[in-house]
Amino acid sequence: MVAGDQRRLIWGGRITTRRSEPSDLAQKLKRDMLSVYPQLQDMEITHAWAGTMGYAVHKMPLIRKLGDGVWCATAFGGHGINTTAMAGMLIASAIANDDDRYRLFAPFAPVWAGGFGSRVAVQASYWHMRLRDWIDERRARRAG
Repeated sequence: MVAGDQRRLIWGGRITTRRSEPSDLAQKLKRDMLSVYPQLQDMEITHAWAGTMGYAVHKMPLIRKLGDGVWCATAFGGHGINTTAMAGMLIASAIANDDDRYRLFAPFAPVWAGGFGSRVAVQASYWHMRLRDWIDERRARRAG
């Protein structure tokens, strides 16, 4: 991503259900980035942060009015760039124009996800998908 006369790359990954931030997050992300763009070896990592990934059982974002002047926009499930912008536009239009399109998300109500056991299952599922991606990448490199 290029911003003005500064050149910046925004990189993400490393989904987790853990609440704590790994102390070596910047190094892990740089290692991941270099596996795709090895020519960026000398790039300095200036910012790194972590957060809990929010998923809903139905895999749809929760967008709703909770009360007078209080709105909810959460559970974007790893699709934050596009769906958070959409949620922001829907909420802004509801506030400024009495637009009720945000109600299209009403059928996707919050559902209890199973507590701690669910976190363990989700983390195991993520690790499994990550392993499958790694295997597929290795096969593609050997084939091509």
